[in-house]
Amino acid sequence: MDIAGPGVDVLSSVPRPSLCGRKNGTSMATPHVAGVAALFAEANPRAGGGGLLSLLSSHTRRLSHLSATDVGAGLVQAP
Repeated sequence: MDIAGPGVDVLSSVPRPSLCGRKNGTSMATPHVAGVAALFAEANPRAGGGGLLSLLSSHTRRLSHLSATDVGAGLVQAP
C-alpha cells in the first residue's frame, strides 16, 4: 500500500428505504484517494502518473500509530 484513504465509518449511499448508511473498507477509501488525485491532476496537468503519485505521497498525514505496511505514506490530504 502506498497511501491510505478514510475507509472506516464513511457515510455512503445505500438502497432504499435508508438511502444512506455507514460503510467500511477499500470501497470507501479508494474513491477518496482517486478524488484527491483528480484535484492534483487538475492543478498539475503535466504531472503524469509518477508525478501524481509523488504529489499524493508528499501530501499525507503520517499515521504513526499504524504500520507503514498498512497505511503506506499516511492518510491522503486534499490540497
